[in-house]
Amino acid sequence: MAVPTAHDYAERLEQLLDALRVKPDLIVGHSLGALMASAYAAHASEAMQPDRFLLLSPALGYGAAGKEEKSREVARQRIEALETLGVDGLAQRGPARLLSPAATADARAWVSWNMARLNADGYRQAVALLCGDDIGRYLQERTKPVEIGCGAEDIVTTPAASAGLAQRFNLPFHAIPSAGHACYIEQPHAVAQVVRGALLPA
Repeated sequence: MAVPTAHDYAERLEQLLDALRVKPDLIVGHSLGALMASAYAAHASEAMQPDRFLLLSPALGYGAAGKEEKSREVARQRIEALETLGVDGLAQRGPARLLSPAATADARAWVSWNMARLNADGYRQAVALLCGDDIGRYLQERTKPVEIGCGAEDIVTTPAASAGLAQRFNLPFHAIPSAGHACYIEQPHAVAQVVRGALLPA
């Protein structure tokens, strides 16, 4: 569909896990994937719910009441950038937005390579999801424990916004030092520790 919700993606994930006969112990969602993971936490069947969720650099979404103007502006900027720069152009500017200034050359190359694989139509769907949905409506319906983490130098989904979300729902928060938005690329060992810590209570 042209305008999917996080619930739509969560349903596909549940269908995939069911087909694979996998019930995860932990679901980790990063950025827009955190919004999808939150929808999974709110709507997946109890039989397919993991013990815990970890949301890294969560995209909050602009679909809440009162954010209509911001939603339209973000959608306009994102689609205009896609049409003006193309996928290759987005990939070239990606490291500056997604990594900290101290990121290694390898991390920058990895981000550029990964963004160059972007599917333009999928990106348009992602923009529609970001601008039309709201993570809060899913987190308030969750039944399983959720933790939140964010790169300390994230300029996309900022530490302040992520910590504010954690405070709003009384969730544990982990700052990941020396990491931008793509924290798992820039600081994989630190992110692995946060993942391991989220698993331990289960």
